[in-house]
Amino acid sequence: MPGPVALPEPVPDGAPFAATEAQGHLPQEQIQRIVRERFDVFRECYDDGLRRNPYLEGRVSVRFVIDRQGRVPLAEPTADTNLPAPSVVACVVKGYRSLTFPKPVGGIVTVIYPMFFTPGDD
Repeated sequence: MPGPVALPEPVPDGAPFAATEAQGHLPQEQIQRIVRERFDVFRECYDDGLRRNPYLEGRVSVRFVIDRQGRVPLAEPTADTNLPAPSVVACVVKGYRSLTFPKPVGGIVTVIYPMFFTPGDD
């Protein structure tokens, strides 16, 4: 019998995730699309945590900076992160650092992006 399957929940279309401290501009839809395209990376992090705790669930909110070249030089969990697995949180944060975005117009963009992880059935 297969074990639980990780189900990271993306921010729904149109839901508020914050582009804060924006010196530049990058459309929310582009940010959301790129994060969603890489959900497999975040899911692997969570799956690893589920192997240790099959009931693991919670939110990981990450504040990350998109630099002028579209790279992510800084990513960190925010205070409202409540997933009780530091190694999973660290893995998710590392996943954000591997993202590449289009170059923002006018400078850097800082984003706060929450993800909710819950165990589920296939």
